[in-house]
Amino acid sequence: DVVAYVEVWSVNGTENYSKTFTNQLEDMGAKVSKTFNKQVTHVVFKDGYQSTWDKAQKRGVKLVSVLWVEKCRTARAHVDEALFPAANTKEHLPSLIKKKRKCMQPKDFIPKTPEHDKRLQKKFEKMATELQRQKRSLDNDVPVLLFESNGSLMYSPTIKMCSGQHSAMQRRLQEMKKKRENLSPTSSQMLEKSLDNQ
Repeated sequence: DVVAYVEVWSVNGTENYSKTFTNQLEDMGAKVSKTFNKQVTHVVFKDGYQSTWDKAQKRGVKLVSVLWVEKCRTARAHVDEALFPAANTKEHLPSLIKKKRKCMQPKDFIPKTPEHDKRLQKKFEKMATELQRQKRSLDNDVPVLLFESNGSLMYSPTIKMCSGQHSAMQRRLQEMKKKRENLSPTSSQMLEKSLDNQ
């Protein structure tokens, strides 16, 4: 004689546990309706929708807690519903909060960053290690040649080497610059020279 409508949610409203109680009721021989229709005699209610609660009260349908289902199962009999009334913790909340169901909403989008994603974090660490290795090998093996804005060569190693090799090269470049020794003239210098000769 029981036609139940089940609405059982977790306290925070993200997990729907109705299926478990639906199965228990069906195992005991009760009919379970997927919709709240006129045949429904019992509403198994826990942290459900306010509209379901209101409809059940308006129609005079018995609102029972999940404990009623459990007690019927263990007693193997139809237990008095008055002993296990459902409670509505959301009854005094504003309607907007009552209707909210988090599980039906998309999860908050969290962009993938090394802080949130372990795979990205490993890639990031590997990349950082590789960059450090490259930087060390660049600092140790490759002299850094820089050019001034006017096009002349300027030497500036990023770190001083113990061997003194870089400073020797720097001195040699400075000497060459002073003497203009073995430096091929630029097109602008050649143009100046040809103008001077005329």
